[in-house]
Amino acid sequence: IAFEAEDAETAISELTLADDFPGAAELMAQAKDLQTYQNALRLMDAGNYAEALAALNTVSVWPGAAEDMKVCSYHLGKAAMDAGDYSEAMTRFSDAGDHSDAKTLWAQCSIFRGKELLAEGKFSNALNCFSNASAQGSALEPDYDSYILLCQAEVAFAEGRLTQGLDYFDKIPQTFKPAEFNIAARRSM
Repeated sequence: IAFEAEDAETAISELTLADDFPGAAELMAQAKDLQTYQNALRLMDAGNYAEALAALNTVSVWPGAAEDMKVCSYHLGKAAMDAGDYSEAMTRFSDAGDHSDAKTLWAQCSIFRGKELLAEGKFSNALNCFSNASAQGSALEPDYDSYILLCQAEVAFAEGRLTQGLDYFDKIPQTFKPAEFNIAARRSM
């Protein structure tokens, strides 16, 4: 009766006294899962999403746990994004799936990460980040197409395709001046 009323603590207490009763062990396992799930919900309410997610992972088949895991991942993604850890944020938003605007935030982080990689001179990786955001990239970044062209040019140069690289550079608007990269200097080089 306590288990059906979702009173996990009372159910566990009573089932401990009846551990030799047929079916008590199975019901005890379910009551412990319920208790873990309820603790995870309390952690979520307190804003402790990392611990809540860890608890939910242990009871992931519990009704409602999968959606709650997405919520936790979403909030962890937002925290990572706010902290500038775009790789971690992308992982968390990917785990959040279709929760809220996770897909849009994932694409935004992919663009931010692409800009970081561009500044580090990791052009192929930057191109991957920009390309991965392609479904929403242009809506999120006004110079999205120019970033793609810049990365394509640099990848072509790295592979020895100088003429193709220059062709990409020629398609970049003269007004595009990213903070992460000096296009004029690179083009003249």
